[in-house]
Amino acid sequence: MRLRRVFIYLLFAVLGVLLNLFYDGQVFDNQNEVILDFVFNHTNPIIIGLIISALAAAAMSTLDSTYNSMATVATFDIYKRFIKTDAEDTHYESTARKMSLVAAASVVVPAILAVSNESVLKTIASLTSIFVGIRLGSFVLGIASKKANEKRHYSRKYC
Repeated sequence: MRLRRVFIYLLFAVLGVLLNLFYDGQVFDNQNEVILDFVFNHTNPIIIGLIISALAAAAMSTLDSTYNSMATVATFDIYKRFIKTDAEDTHYESTARKMSLVAAASVVVPAILAVSNESVLKTIASLTSIFVGIRLGSFVLGIASKKANEKRHYSRKYC
Protein backbone atom coordinates (compact mmCIF):
# COMPACT_ATOMS: atom_id res chain seq x y z
CA MET A 1 0.00 0.00 0.00
CA ARG A 2 2.77 2.42 0.90
CA LEU A 3 4.64 1.60 -2.31
CA ARG A 4 1.55 2.43 -4.34
CA ARG A 5 1.24 5.83 -2.66
CA VAL A 6 4.86 6.61 -3.39
CA PHE A 7 4.40 5.51 -7.01
CA ILE A 8 1.34 7.73 -7.49
CA TYR A 9 3.12 10.69 -5.88
CA LEU A 10 6.18 10.20 -8.09
CA LEU A 11 4.03 9.75 -11.20
CA PHE A 12 2.32 13.10 -10.70
CA ALA A 13 5.56 14.80 -9.66
CA VAL A 14 7.27 13.61 -12.86
CA LEU A 15 4.20 14.61 -14.88
CA GLY A 16 4.34 18.10 -13.37
CA VAL A 17 8.07 18.44 -14.13
CA LEU A 18 7.57 17.26 -17.71
CA LEU A 19 4.68 19.69 -18.27
CA ASN A 20 6.78 22.50 -16.81
CA LEU A 21 9.56 21.66 -19.27
CA PHE A 22 7.08 21.37 -22.15
CA TYR A 23 5.56 24.80 -21.46
CA ASP A 24 9.00 26.28 -20.73
CA GLY A 25 7.94 27.68 -17.36
CA GLN A 26 4.86 29.49 -18.71
CA VAL A 27 2.61 30.81 -15.92
CA PHE A 28 -1.08 29.88 -16.08
CA ASP A 29 -3.87 31.84 -14.41
CA ASN A 30 -5.32 28.61 -13.05
CA GLN A 31 -2.96 25.69 -12.34
CA ASN A 32 -5.77 23.21 -12.99
CA GLU A 33 -5.80 24.22 -16.66
CA VAL A 34 -2.27 22.99 -17.41
CA ILE A 35 -3.15 19.35 -18.03
CA LEU A 36 -6.39 20.29 -19.81
CA ASP A 37 -4.53 22.67 -22.11
CA PHE A 38 -1.95 20.01 -22.89
CA VAL A 39 -4.54 17.30 -23.54
CA PHE A 40 -6.86 19.39 -25.70
CA ASN A 41 -4.24 21.32 -27.68
CA HIS A 42 -1.28 18.98 -28.02
CA THR A 43 -2.51 15.37 -28.10
CA ASN A 44 -4.31 12.96 -30.40
CA PRO A 45 -8.16 13.03 -30.49
CA ILE A 46 -8.16 9.38 -29.35
CA ILE A 47 -6.38 10.40 -26.14
CA ILE A 48 -8.92 13.20 -25.64
CA GLY A 49 -11.74 10.67 -26.01
CA LEU A 50 -10.12 8.31 -23.52
CA ILE A 51 -9.67 11.07 -20.96
CA ILE A 52 -13.25 12.30 -21.35
CA SER A 53 -14.60 8.75 -21.01
CA ALA A 54 -12.41 8.18 -17.91
CA LEU A 55 -13.75 11.39 -16.35
CA ALA A 56 -17.33 10.37 -17.14
CA ALA A 57 -16.75 6.89 -15.64
CA ALA A 58 -15.25 8.39 -12.49
CA ALA A 59 -18.19 10.79 -12.12
CA MET A 60 -20.72 7.99 -12.63
CA SER A 61 -18.95 5.80 -10.09
CA THR A 62 -18.93 8.58 -7.52
CA LEU A 63 -22.61 9.34 -8.03
CA ASP A 64 -23.54 5.65 -7.90
CA SER A 65 -21.71 5.21 -4.60
CA THR A 66 -23.35 8.33 -3.20
CA TYR A 67 -26.87 7.24 -4.17
CA ASN A 68 -26.43 3.70 -2.87
CA SER A 69 -24.94 4.75 0.46
CA MET A 70 -27.61 7.39 1.06
CA ALA A 71 -30.38 4.93 0.17
CA THR A 72 -28.91 2.20 2.38
CA VAL A 73 -28.63 4.50 5.39
CA ALA A 74 -32.15 5.85 4.89
CA THR A 75 -33.68 2.41 4.41
CA PHE A 76 -31.91 0.25 6.95
CA ASP A 77 -30.72 2.68 9.61
CA ILE A 78 -33.86 4.82 9.75
CA TYR A 79 -36.82 3.20 7.97
CA LYS A 80 -36.27 -0.41 9.03
CA ARG A 81 -35.21 0.47 12.55
CA PHE A 82 -37.85 3.08 13.45
CA ILE A 83 -40.72 3.09 10.94
CA LYS A 84 -41.47 -0.42 9.66
CA THR A 85 -39.57 -2.99 11.68
CA ASP A 86 -41.22 -6.25 10.59
CA ALA A 87 -41.59 -6.19 6.80
CA GLU A 88 -40.29 -8.65 4.23
CA ASP A 89 -37.00 -8.20 2.40
CA THR A 90 -38.78 -7.40 -0.87
CA HIS A 91 -40.45 -4.42 0.83
CA TYR A 92 -37.08 -3.07 1.99
CA GLU A 93 -35.60 -3.59 -1.49
CA SER A 94 -38.45 -1.59 -3.00
CA THR A 95 -38.01 1.10 -0.37
CA ALA A 96 -34.27 1.25 -1.03
CA ARG A 97 -34.92 1.79 -4.75
CA LYS A 98 -37.28 4.64 -3.94
CA MET A 99 -34.74 6.09 -1.53
CA SER A 100 -32.17 5.99 -4.35
CA LEU A 101 -34.42 8.28 -6.36
CA VAL A 102 -34.77 10.60 -3.38
CA ALA A 103 -30.99 10.55 -2.93
CA ALA A 104 -30.49 11.35 -6.61
CA ALA A 105 -32.87 14.29 -6.31
CA SER A 106 -31.04 15.50 -3.20
CA VAL A 107 -27.78 15.54 -5.16
CA VAL A 108 -29.18 16.94 -8.41
CA VAL A 109 -31.10 19.84 -6.85
CA PRO A 110 -27.98 21.48 -5.30
CA ALA A 111 -26.22 21.04 -8.65
CA ILE A 112 -29.05 22.87 -10.42
CA LEU A 113 -29.01 25.59 -7.78
CA ALA A 114 -25.26 25.95 -8.21
CA VAL A 115 -25.66 27.00 -11.85
CA SER A 116 -26.35 30.55 -10.69
CA ASN A 117 -23.84 30.35 -7.84
CA GLU A 118 -20.05 30.41 -7.93
CA SER A 119 -19.44 26.66 -7.74
CA VAL A 120 -21.12 23.37 -6.96
CA LEU A 121 -18.75 22.72 -4.06
CA LYS A 122 -19.61 26.05 -2.44
CA THR A 123 -23.34 25.34 -2.71
CA ILE A 124 -23.00 21.82 -1.29
CA ALA A 125 -20.76 23.10 1.51
CA SER A 126 -23.32 25.75 2.44
CA LEU A 127 -26.12 23.17 2.46
CA THR A 128 -24.19 20.61 4.50
CA SER A 129 -23.04 23.24 7.00
CA ILE A 130 -26.60 23.21 8.32
CA PHE A 131 -26.00 19.74 9.80
CA VAL A 132 -22.57 20.38 11.31
CA GLY A 133 -24.08 21.67 14.55
CA ILE A 134 -26.28 18.59 14.85
CA ARG A 135 -23.28 16.28 14.36
CA LEU A 136 -21.20 18.20 16.88
CA GLY A 137 -24.02 18.14 19.40
CA SER A 138 -24.45 14.38 18.93
CA PHE A 139 -20.73 13.84 19.45
CA VAL A 140 -20.61 15.95 22.62
CA LEU A 141 -23.76 14.25 23.94
CA GLY A 142 -22.20 10.83 23.43
CA ILE A 143 -19.02 11.82 25.25
CA ALA A 144 -20.52 13.91 28.05
CA SER A 145 -23.52 11.78 29.03
CA LYS A 146 -23.64 8.17 30.14
CA LYS A 147 -27.42 8.11 29.63
CA ALA A 148 -27.18 8.93 25.94
CA ASN A 149 -28.85 6.31 23.77
CA GLU A 150 -30.44 6.14 20.32
CA LYS A 151 -33.98 7.15 21.26
CA ARG A 152 -32.87 10.11 23.35
CA HIS A 153 -30.37 11.08 20.68
CA TYR A 154 -32.98 11.26 17.89
CA SER A 155 -35.58 12.94 20.08
CA ARG A 156 -33.13 15.73 20.96
CA LYS A 157 -31.73 15.92 17.45
CA TYR A 158 -35.01 16.74 15.75
CA CYS A 159 -36.92 18.51 18.52
